[in-house]
Amino acid sequence: MTDAGYSNYNALQVDLRQANWHGLQGDFNYVWSKSLGLATANGNYTAAGASLVTLRNLRLSYVPTSFDIRQVTHAYGTYDLPFGKGKAFLSNGAMLNRVVGGFSLGTVITFQTGAPFQLLGGYSTYNASADGGVELNGVTPSQLQAAVGVRRLPGRTTASMIDPKYLSTGGTSNYSYVAPNTTPGTIANIIFLHGPTAFTQNLAATKVVPIKEQLSFNLQAEFINVWNHPVFGNTFGSVSDTNRSVQSTSFATAGVTNSPRAIELRANFIF
Repeated sequence: MTDAGYSNYNALQVDLRQANWHGLQGDFNYVWSKSLGLATANGNYTAAGASLVTLRNLRLSYVPTSFDIRQVTHAYGTYDLPFGKGKAFLSNGAMLNRVVGGFSLGTVITFQTGAPFQLLGGYSTYNASADGGVELNGVTPSQLQAAVGVRRLPGRTTASMIDPKYLSTGGTSNYSYVAPNTTPGTIANIIFLHGPTAFTQNLAATKVVPIKEQLSFNLQAEFINVWNHPVFGNTFGSVSDTNRSVQSTSFATAGVTNSPRAIELRANFIF
């Protein structure tokens, strides 16, 4: 018996901030990271399906944790449009200012790589608690990772996340490349891939109408997921246990992991 489970996180973080400059301000930040660890009983800290394979070689169980998102980029900012009183354009006249002045735009943009998921062979070839792994034929883990992407499936709400050449006509993995390990007493390749990248953007437009010195009327429209862009299989757990098995007829498929576009309107009196 052992209490060897642990995890670690290492990262490079870069942050660029723009103070108010002609009505423009914002922030850009980037994280390049890696999080690895031994499987523990707490599923929040280790990738799904990652159980200790054997105490004889703990290295086999040193795998990506559930929050092993390798690259994340965030950008957000606001911009006061240059129209109306005190601005560069159309600044003459109180009525003109009420019509074209007081507009600002804000946005939040996120781009990130995918969460990890393990390829399961479907057989307990070595013990009853861990998957026995998969056999690779003429392909490397890095080549499989390079083949990960989003390929929409006609008439379905799910998408395939891997190059079709690695799939059979029945939907399982193509055993010519990736096959389940069936040899009793052996541990094959413990393979983790990361899901496809994700891009999302939110947008807000605000109009401020001054009424008098201490009173103004604000009208705002917010667009969450402004482009109504679906994100497939990007989050931890979005690839189900079934779909991680190379024997599954829905191998390497996943559904949408974000919400559709939402539009919110609000009006406020500020005093």
